[in-house]
Amino acid sequence: MGAGKIIGVTAGLIFGFPLLIYSAVFGVGSAPVGATTGVLPPKQFIPLYVVAGHKYHVPWWWLATINRIETDYNRDDHTSPTGAEGPMQFEPSTWLVFGENVMNLPDESQYGNPNNFVDAVFASARDFHSMGMDSRNPSTLTPQNLAKWAGSYNAGVGAWDNLSAQTTQYRQEAVSYSQYIKSNVVVPAVDERYWESLPIEEIWAMVRGKKGLYKSGLPQVVEMKGGGVKG
Repeated sequence: MGAGKIIGVTAGLIFGFPLLIYSAVFGVGSAPVGATTGVLPPKQFIPLYVVAGHKYHVPWWWLATINRIETDYNRDDHTSPTGAEGPMQFEPSTWLVFGENVMNLPDESQYGNPNNFVDAVFASARDFHSMGMDSRNPSTLTPQNLAKWAGSYNAGVGAWDNLSAQTTQYRQEAVSYSQYIKSNVVVPAVDERYWESLPIEEIWAMVRGKKGLYKSGLPQVVEMKGGGVKG
């Protein structure tokens, strides 16, 4: 996979692997694609959200939220007017700060590729961790803090209280949709521990539907509840 290449996968598009950067001038996110309730994350994506979130102490459901808002779980392949690209919509300057070649691919630099789904999700987790998000302290994951972090991701470093119409909408959608995911997707701890024990290459195989999500002999499975469209 070369930089900027896109890989077709299951119910949509999966991008290659990404680079990350943070900028006090440019934000990360583009305009929201309309993240309303009714669409749950594709089940095969959840292991990737979990392992990236585990490394940087960011809730998996928050990474799923950002993936949904930015590119509708990779179905909306676009580059924003400000140059943000990839599954999690990173601008070039921001990517250079947070990007990493997660799978050590020989055709990527040390920063990885913002169009690579694995790189992009890890970079997003790293970005939110740098803002102070920490899933080890659940009491800090309040709607107010989530809105603050979403606003900074969308509008740029330090733009916690950006009140533009776009950023206000982004913040509202992020908080609302993250609560919808939490209420409708149950990930057993045993599954999380199993995924965290695997090499990242096996997680990528799960994302592509090339490997089963669950460990043989374990009855626990991800439960998708509610009336949402289930990937």
